[in-house]
Amino acid sequence: MNKTLAVIGFAVAALSQTGISALAQFNVQNGDESVSIGPNGISVQKRGQDAQTVNITPGGIDIKDSAQKQHVNIRSNGPGRSVIINQASTAGNSTSTLSLEQQVAIIETSVYGKRIEGKPLLARVDKLEIDNIGTKGTGSVKVRIAKLATTLGVNISGHATNNVATTTTIRANNSVNIGNKREAATIIDNGPNHDLVLNTSNQTVSYRCRGGDAVVNSHRSQIHLLGKINDLVVNGHDNVISCDTVDEITVNGHNNQITYRSPSKVDINDNGANNKVLNQ
Repeated sequence: MNKTLAVIGFAVAALSQTGISALAQFNVQNGDESVSIGPNGISVQKRGQDAQTVNITPGGIDIKDSAQKQHVNIRSNGPGRSVIINQASTAGNSTSTLSLEQQVAIIETSVYGKRIEGKPLLARVDKLEIDNIGTKGTGSVKVRIAKLATTLGVNISGHATNNVATTTTIRANNSVNIGNKREAATIIDNGPNHDLVLNTSNQTVSYRCRGGDAVVNSHRSQIHLLGKINDLVVNGHDNVISCDTVDEITVNGHNNQITYRSPSKVDINDNGANNKVLNQ
């Protein structure tokens, strides 16, 4: 596919040099790969076991493969505004549904950076509602927990669903990386105030953190740090890292994309190259 994409530049140059009308159809084929350029846009196709199609038109870019593991549609909502990416894929294996206590613990960790110990479940729900909604809720505990999760944007489902369709809006001057499907990662509890050091590369992993520092020496990995960490240090390269609450971020590697959701000010030290650190 990379070789075929390289032919596009040659094809465009050939059209201009030969004086062929812009309304003409131009086709180049190389084995199982082909490029077609015409008035409706550019189509790049790869046939065979790993079939893939890329269509570039005035309306946007569409990328899909035969197995539908990756289907991405990219379009702009106006000059200088943002890019909207619609991505459909098949999610990873399902895991068991979480108990009410586990769901509350996830919400507490997202809000406070740790779970509340030594209080009954109902008292913990009351506190979350008062702190985040302003008043105690009504209905069953299950209903109240679900409302908290929806209000705060916290995922407490505990399982992945198939045929997921997502829409991502990217503001101007920001970027996003879209790769092939990876299996859903198991969430690993790192324990209270434990430091976390990641050395394994080419992995998708999620950790639930409750204090301590996180050091990423990995390369080409997708890393999700849930909950509260003190300092995040990234020495590796080509990683996609997301974290919830963090006090300080130091990046010594290159080509890393890091997002965080901390409501308070975060100290950022970017000592590497081509890194992106974004507050979402």
